[in-house]
Amino acid sequence: MAAKKEVGKGRKTCPECGEVLGARAGECKKCHHKFPVKTKAPKGGLDIRQQITKVKELGGTAKVQKMIEAAKAASSALDSLGGLAQAEDAIALVNELKAL
Repeated sequence: MAAKKEVGKGRKTCPECGEVLGARAGECKKCHHKFPVKTKAPKGGLDIRQQITKVKELGGTAKVQKMIEAAKAASSALDSLGGLAQAEDAIALVNELKAL
């Protein structure tokens, strides 16, 4: 293991060979050491590994893509009704009319 060198901002040192690399490097160009991938969850969301697990649980990418398209269509339809509150009011009115 190489001694750690002082490096400037935006740089990091390979722990195997001491090569100075950019901070975002995933692999050392000299010795091919692979740096661990840091996953950070968005505020209130899932990190990338959790997202992958969830996609698998939901039936794979094709099924999730269909869900996304359906959600976009539903969102667009709600927008055309003036939003969720107006859509709920419209549904209530239709149900009242059906009851007559």
